[in-house]
Amino acid sequence: MNRKLMGNLAKVIAAAGWADKTLTAAEIENLKDLLFQFQRSVIDPQEDALFEMYIKSPVGVAERERLMEELRETVWSEEEKTYVHAALKRMVEADGKITGEEKLLL
Repeated sequence: MNRKLMGNLAKVIAAAGWADKTLTAAEIENLKDLLFQFQRSVIDPQEDALFEMYIKSPVGVAERERLMEELRETVWSEEEKTYVHAALKRMVEADGKITGEEKLLL
């Protein structure tokens, strides 16, 4: 996976955690696991502060949509689409329930 795709996906995953307006401990743990995996592979370490911001502060609908559009622009192959969907699904399922807002995001 390329660096831009992974960076955009990491931001969208963080925003997805806030889709139901609450970021649970399980979602934070999932997010940190995913970000650690991403950072180990292709994400520029200088983006850490940005990801921390998305973890600490709720992400509004407009910002989430903007992030989703950035992600859509970097996903090309079926393999990438499958990977992105699986990562997002893992995030919204992390707390054991999927809300209506989270279903819309998927």
